[in-house]
Amino acid sequence: MKFKDISRLSADKFFNKIPKNPVIVTNLFTHPWLSASRGLQDDFDLLIRDEYTANLIVPIEIQQPGVALSTDQRFEVPFGLFYKLFIQNEQKDKKGYLAQYDLLSNSPYLSNLLPVIPHLRDLYAKSSSWLGPEGTLTPLHRDAISDSNILLQLVGQKRVNIIDPMYSNLLDLHPSNSPLRNFSKQSAEYPKEGDFIVHTAILEPEESVYIPAGYYHSFKSLSRSFSVNFWFNLPK
Repeated sequence: MKFKDISRLSADKFFNKIPKNPVIVTNLFTHPWLSASRGLQDDFDLLIRDEYTANLIVPIEIQQPGVALSTDQRFEVPFGLFYKLFIQNEQKDKKGYLAQYDLLSNSPYLSNLLPVIPHLRDLYAKSSSWLGPEGTLTPLHRDAISDSNILLQLVGQKRVNIIDPMYSNLLDLHPSNSPLRNFSKQSAEYPKEGDFIVHTAILEPEESVYIPAGYYHSFKSLSRSFSVNFWFNLPK
């Protein structure tokens, strides 16, 4: 297994010619996103300041160290309760993770804080939010085969690992008839054995990562973390 740092590209150059390989995209945050990111870094409780948002019913995953993802670890709870139990009062043995839920579309308060970035609006992108304490993991997987993905890091640090789809037979994936198809069976960020290349980087607040369609990827929160991603199809 080999490791390669992900290269960097400015937002203007990125959207002028979207590359075929993973890159860290810099300067993508518009002024509202910069203000929101810095405000949340100072006061994370801004996320639940709005009563309507705090009462939203959201899907969460309960994660335990060394235990692989399964469908019976998923629950629905009010967003404010999730935040109180797992963000304000971090637990060591079990971690709650809000994963793949479109907070921005469901919360007028948050969509006002984080309006769609013009470049992404032009691509008719759909979004999801990701919120969890240190140690939460998005297991190795790939998105719908036609979807490119760009993730924006608002608060905290997150490690991203990206693997070319040419190595899919080495990644210990769930079978195609499983609800978790295209996900790794392992609880680690990626298989520790195998002759493949892992592109890796640590995302800081106000940085973004682009993942081309079909590429496998995992994320590990290195601190309390809040991210928003956008899936889109490239223009023909």
